[in-house]
Amino acid sequence: MRPARVLSGGLKAAALLVAVSDDRSENGKARFYTLRLPLHGTAFAHDWPEVESLTVLDDVTGEPFAPKAVDPEAIRWTPGGRSLLWTSEGAANSGQPALVREASPSGAYERELPLPESYAPVRSADGKLVAGVRNNQALEGLTLTPDGRKAVTVTENALVQDGPAASLTAKSPSRLLVTDRRTGEALAEHVYEVDPVSDAPTAPLPAPVNNVEGITWGPNLPGGSRSLVLVSDDNFGFNSGLTKFHLLSVGRGLTKHS
Repeated sequence: MRPARVLSGGLKAAALLVAVSDDRSENGKARFYTLRLPLHGTAFAHDWPEVESLTVLDDVTGEPFAPKAVDPEAIRWTPGGRSLLWTSEGAANSGQPALVREASPSGAYERELPLPESYAPVRSADGKLVAGVRNNQALEGLTLTPDGRKAVTVTENALVQDGPAASLTAKSPSRLLVTDRRTGEALAEHVYEVDPVSDAPTAPLPAPVNNVEGITWGPNLPGGSRSLVLVSDDNFGFNSGLTKFHLLSVGRGLTKHS
């Protein structure tokens, strides 16, 4: 299983979850996995998820994405599991826009939710990025309101025109966008300030380094606390990274993880 990103759907002890790979259709076709993570008490019942399927995401052409044509970051079931919403943060350096799309459970393209024009990458005559999402810092998060009527996305860092990227000394004003899922209308935008980077990067990196990239609510645990499931991706094996699932108990401390 290659790098897995946002999980969605964990409402029962063995609910069907979905995780998207952030492979840019280079090491395999852009895809998502459905899987189960059954619990035993306050721990995962098994050492590895029960993977049920691998599904290829189609482009608007009805064919799989070409290499480097997409950068999937987040995915969510719509209510009832009738379809999935997912995001790509594009590639601002090459002018590839970020996007929010809806797909069928078979991976077929259904429609696209438009983003405000302010999100589109814009370059000056000398090639400098002067507006829009930053490269590799675009639509990192996605969720739906409980009734499924509104989609909520958040950028990893500020749009270029909004302020700086997060650094050791600066916060970054990310945009949280609320979109009407039926009409595609942007209903509201809010500022979420990303904290400064906590530590300067070091070399060599400790091994393995795991990036926690996905999160979803899970079922209630014995005692009444709510579980929270996280997943880290393996960065395609860079620095011995691992795809790993973590189980947390909200308000009651950390439970066993595998």
